Amino acid sequence: MIIFKKIKSILKFIFTPWNSEKKSSRFFGTLLLLLVIILFCAAFQGIQYFTSTNQFCASCHEMKFSYQYYKNSIHGSNSLGISVNCVDCHIPVSLKGYLKVKGIDTLKDAYKHFFHPVKTEEEWLEKKEELDEYARKSVENANCMKCHKNAKPKSEEGKEMHDEMDLESDKCVDCHTDMFHIVN
Repeated sequence: MIIFKKIKSILKFIFTPWNSEKKSSRFFGTLLLLLVIILFCAAFQGIQYFTSTNQFCASCHEMKFSYQYYKNSIHGSNSLGISVNCVDCHIPVSLKGYLKVKGIDTLKDAYKHFFHPVKTEEEWLEKKEELDEYARKSVENANCMKCHKNAKPKSEEGKEMHDEMDLESDKCVDCHTDMFHIVN
């Protein structure tokens, strides 16, 4: 409550009519407010960048197994030398999806991390199907289309499936389940 009063008084001071006595202090108040806004934006951007790295994703004991298996998949290692990052698939392209995953889902993940942790690879393998289903919910077709814009299957069956696909209701990951987090 006190913080809001302080902010209100600073804003009132900055935006009241200027007179010669208060010009320099108003200038410095405005400068201070701009500096605080810039620092907040920089800190937010830094946190957003840091939490979007594969190393951050793999830092939780639950995710280290997913990360290890991802490295064996076509998306983690292939003959072209191309690899995608966790966020390329798991953070939606849409702003609404992004905010949901980075906000609400992050809180759910933190809850699971502290109260229902997966500590061993055996536990992870037992829960893999459940974890995959949970993770697939955040993978939007738009994420796949960033890299696979002109996906042209080689087989006749694949071509037929792609022709019948409804991008509004069907998800790429519904059929392409063997492309990521491969268990050998």
